Amino acid sequence: MEEREKLSGKGRHGEHDPAKAKYMLISGVRIAGAFLVMLGLMGINGALPLPDIASYALIAIGLIDVFVLPIFLSKRWSSRNQ
Repeated sequence: MEEREKLSGKGRHGEHDPAKAKYMLISGVRIAGAFLVMLGLMGINGALPLPDIASYALIAIGLIDVFVLPIFLSKRWSSRNQ
């Protein structure tokens, strides 16, 4: 299988795999959350010119993205409820 086919979200026979697409989206949400936490920490330490309240807001939103949002999305997309 070519590298392009692996990254396209398609299965072995070329059909679209919704589970893989959902997994990639949840992973992207977690990475974005970790990035927001890092920006918030940089703001608190003075590496970024942000007010403290904005830095704490970035940390809070990032932590929600890392820990809460993936659970919410996986429960919403669960195939057991259908």
